[in-house]
Parts: sequence; C-alpha cells; structure tokens
Amino acid sequence: MELPIPDKIRIGAIEYDVQMCNEKEIATVGIHTPYYSSIRLDGSINHDLMQVVFLHEIIEAINHQHELKLDHSQMSSLGSALAQVIRDLPE
Repeated sequence: MELPIPDKIRIGAIEYDVQMCNEKEIATVGIHTPYYSSIRLDGSINHDLMQVVFLHEIIEAINHQHELKLDHSQMSSLGSALAQVIRDLPE
C-alpha cells in the first residue's frame, strides 16, 4: 500500500501545509517548520523515500507538539518502521 502525500494534513489541533520543493530550496530531503505549520519535502526523491521522509516529518511535528523529547535517530527509526508497516499492508 502506498501512503498518499496530501497538500494538507492535520496533526493534533494544527493543520500543516505539505509542500513539494527542490533540495536546493530546503537543503535536505524534508523539514518540519512548526512556526509556519508546514512540512516541506524534496519532490525529486523517489516515492519510497518520500513516504519515509513524510512520516519522519509527521513524527517531528508530534514530538514538538507533545514535547516527547525524542532524538533525531529515534524519529528516523520510527519513520522507517511505520513506512515499512504501511507499505506491507494489503491493498
């Protein structure tokens, strides 16, 4: 199953804009900007990686909102694991 990448997503009480950018604009494959309620993704990466990055940025937003104090490697691991579970769900 593929995870759709919407233009907007509600995380907690906040609606985030999801924007596709090029890597030169954001200097990374994805970034969560809480003060602008935005998630920006490098639109040039392949879809499998895009799903992992998108989930990682969602986890970043949850971590920020709920002050979970997860470190970056924990959020990366959760993003990868969730992407794999979603990818392996039957259609």
